[in-house]
Amino acid sequence: MGVDSKYFDGIKIYNVKGQVVKSGNESSIDVSDLTRGLYILSVESNNKTVNKRFIKQ
Repeated sequence: MGVDSKYFDGIKIYNVKGQVVKSGNESSIDVSDLTRGLYILSVESNNKTVNKRFIKQ
């Protein structure tokens, strides 16, 4: 998953229990080692946070 690094501050991925399972300050993050399931992707940029749900299959 990639994000335009020009406006990017950080990425966090949460499991359904609200625990951070991945984080980074790169413009992309590798999710290949996550188990199947529902996750929340949180992208911080320009003092705003956008959260999106995704399913790892």
